[in-house]
Amino acid sequence: MQLGGAAVTDESIERSRAQGQLNKANGRRVENWCAHIRIERFGGVGMLEMMSGDPIGHFGPACDHADASGMMSYDIRDAAVDFHDRHCQGCALRKPVREPNLSQWVAERDRQLAEAQARETAAAEAQVAALAARRQQRQQLRPGLAPAAANVVDQLDELDGTSTPELTQRLVEKARLAPEAFPEPIREHLFGLLEAGEIWAEDAALGALSALKADPSRLSRVSAGCMRRWSGSLAPVRVFVRTLAAGDPKDVAAVFPALVELASPERQPFESNRRPRRAPLMRLARRFPAEVRHEIEQRLSRGEPGSVSQASRAIAVLARWTFDAIKGFARDLVALLVRAKWIP
Repeated sequence: MQLGGAAVTDESIERSRAQGQLNKANGRRVENWCAHIRIERFGGVGMLEMMSGDPIGHFGPACDHADASGMMSYDIRDAAVDFHDRHCQGCALRKPVREPNLSQWVAERDRQLAEAQARETAAAEAQVAALAARRQQRQQLRPGLAPAAANVVDQLDELDGTSTPELTQRLVEKARLAPEAFPEPIREHLFGLLEAGEIWAEDAALGALSALKADPSRLSRVSAGCMRRWSGSLAPVRVFVRTLAAGDPKDVAAVFPALVELASPERQPFESNRRPRRAPLMRLARRFPAEVRHEIEQRLSRGEPGSVSQASRAIAVLARWTFDAIKGFARDLVALLVRAKWIP
């Protein structure tokens, strides 16, 4: 059913009713904060609110002593905390009513902010310590290195923390033109950075190791690891495809989501359409057909919108190559979509 341009399902009605009951209880807590506060709404009264009697919509606090109106929100708690921060702190006219009131929400918000700040501080300190440890590790590589190899260490120090496309390209070109500048200890360091999940080093290390024609099975494994935490870079995709012959079928689960997104990008609001790159997914299916089929079956069996979307896009791409790759999926997919509660 469509109502006001939006799909209405039993689940959406139940969610709206639950939010209305929550707003009703939380509205009383807002009014308990101060005798001057009142609750105002934005917009009209909907049909569901008329039937249930619960406040369903956008609401927010108001006060004659406030110098401006506050925000309105579907969950009144958000508007209440915002109003408190803007208008109630230091107000000499407040008339407390009773507990519980919005002070508990403010205290919980402050606690969460303090915890988040502590996590950010700890993460920043850990990042600084990790950078120092990596640089110390590279210093230990220097004794006995030829000048050209020592220059590679300098380049890695420069890249670490200030990674740019220009610095990345410079290291890759050096690997291509002067492979002797990358002795085994430096190659191991590059592999170690990739295995440790150092995202800043992915493009540079993969490009250099690929130019050096390093161990293809190990290259395939580390590029698959990069694609597990894929950020959109094509470098790990290119390396994985080049080393596919030496790949491990266990890595299919790691690379499948990234290759589906690359082959059939999911449309996002406010985002320009990306050009599909189907060849990597098709080559993966040719190399590991049973594993790719298993990944599709798993996603269809979950029945969740995101998983079904990913499986459906994979099926549509592979159907361009050969119908045998997707044989048997059509009936399962249609049956799933007909029963899906998340489709209006």
